[in-house]
Parts: sequence; structure tokens; C-alpha cells
Amino acid sequence: MLVFQHANVRLAPAADNVLVWFIVTPGMHLVHHSRAKPQTDSNYATFLSVWDRLFGTFRPTVVPERVGLDAFDQPPSQTLLGMLATPWR
Repeated sequence: MLVFQHANVRLAPAADNVLVWFIVTPGMHLVHHSRAKPQTDSNYATFLSVWDRLFGTFRPTVVPERVGLDAFDQPPSQTLLGMLATPWR
């Protein structure tokens, strides 16, 4: 399921709106990777979206303005070697 939610795909809005009641969709999880703190602090579930609803961390599917971490914007971090080295920095 982690592969599905991290897939770089967009479901049709109607399909996403239905599926998100049951499972975590790529669009729902993308909100978690936003740079906006209220969005980052949401949509933690990895399979069943009910957990975010139960714990009050669910945010509707929106396309965040920017995703990722500020510290990794520099060009050296955006190369293959830079990404592979990230865990050891």
C-alpha cells in the first residue's frame, strides 16, 4: 500500500473522493508532504483512512503549493548522489 500512496499518479477527483473514505490515496497522502504545517501535520495513515478521521488528523485532498523539506532545495541535494547521501548527512 505504501507504494500506491507514494505513486506519482492522480486519480480522477470523483474516484479519489470515494476511495478516500476507505483507503489512503496518493492525493490524500500528498497533503502530508506539504510545506504548510497544518497540512504536514495531517493524513498520517498508511492504509485505512479511518485512522486519520478517528484521531482528527484528516485533511481533504488538495494539491499542496509546495512539497518537501526546505533543507533539500539546493541543487546538490537534488542529484542522485545527493539523495543517496541524505540519510548520512
